[in-house]
Amino acid sequence: MPVLGRRDSRGENTNRRASLVALGVVVVLFVIGWILTRELYSNSKIEDCVMSGRTNCVPIDTRSSTY
Repeated sequence: MPVLGRRDSRGENTNRRASLVALGVVVVLFVIGWILTRELYSNSKIEDCVMSGRTNCVPIDTRSSTY
């Protein structure tokens, strides 16, 4: 029979590990959401530019070509 007032170190380590894993998952989901939001916003701006009839919406990098 467990004595009241004593802490089980294995239970604390398990709870702490589960909390850290959950925090890690939340951080990863936040970063993925942030990147996805930035990409969708960028694509939306390009689509708006193209739909307005412009032809110079995306700059072309000519320095990196090897011709």
